[in-house]
Amino acid sequence: MSLPTLWHLHHRGYALQLVGRRWAATLLAGCGWPVHTLPGPLKERVRLLRRLRQEGQLHDPDFGKRLNTLLLTNSFSSAFETWLAGLNTVGYRQDGRGWFLTHPVPQPAHPLHESQRFWGAAATLTPPQDNDPDLKPGTHDAIPSPEQMQWPHLPLTDSARERALTLLYQAGLLEEAGARHNPHGPGSLAGHTHPVDYPTPAIRPFAILIPFATGTLEGNSKAWPGFPALCRQLAERMPVLLVPGPGAETARAHADYPTARSLDDVPLDVYAALLSHATLVVANDTGPGHVAAAVGAPLLSVLGPTNTARYRALGPHVHLAQSRPWPSEEAVWQQVAQMLAGQAVTPPGHDR
Repeated sequence: MSLPTLWHLHHRGYALQLVGRRWAATLLAGCGWPVHTLPGPLKERVRLLRRLRQEGQLHDPDFGKRLNTLLLTNSFSSAFETWLAGLNTVGYRQDGRGWFLTHPVPQPAHPLHESQRFWGAAATLTPPQDNDPDLKPGTHDAIPSPEQMQWPHLPLTDSARERALTLLYQAGLLEEAGARHNPHGPGSLAGHTHPVDYPTPAIRPFAILIPFATGTLEGNSKAWPGFPALCRQLAERMPVLLVPGPGAETARAHADYPTARSLDDVPLDVYAALLSHATLVVANDTGPGHVAAAVGAPLLSVLGPTNTARYRALGPHVHLAQSRPWPSEEAVWQQVAQMLAGQAVTPPGHDR
């Protein structure tokens, strides 16, 4: 959900240095921005941030004279750590952290989607301009709606795409006529510095289910209970893949989804590449669902207690099934059938 804001900053000329959790470096490798993994201990975090401040001052003599750090997090600790490192920060004022922000941003007066909140936090760094390439024509709002943003796709590395194709080949999902394999990555050959026209393998239709979700909302699980039934029904029409996390998720994938193929121990960037090739993705309120939206996969987001106005996945190919406590299995299957019919893939029992 932060991608529109990050690309907006990039297009305004900012040389981004991202700091976040370990998974961010893998997932964002295709964007070209340096990503630094935030250490655990406070002392090491501050040391990293101070080093980045010093490097910024070496490259830009005015670095320390202006706002130079955007906090997309809401935590007290992130404001405190950047203050200790001597950075000039901008971020939302909340939970008493405004004292540690150089430019505290007031909380929005009305509810916003997270993508809008990120954009609003960065607004001080990106004053409005005419013909903004990150906004659709005619947009003049200081904080645009998600529909007014030019929603970017998540770039993927050639390495991630190649490894995804290898997994699909092993799963029997590449058409034989198009299964020529380029070990140096799609669109490139060893020793070439420019893209090479290399045939892309034809991929058979397949679905990815994302039935796992951690945590609760309002005391309710974030995982829709109808996924096993959906998997059995969908597997009658096309191969179904699961890409579980380690430990308990992997065990559940093998035990609860016998009609699906489980791809275990898949790195996040390769997972994103797999999602980009899927005919259909059905997901809970969970991170991989947002990744599916970011790579442009046809996504059905199945939600129960989630606050969709703030947290739902967004993108031009995202569909939503939500009711409380949960959508029925029949309602979800009807939306699956409609999405597949739109792609000329007919579910069982639904004649075209």
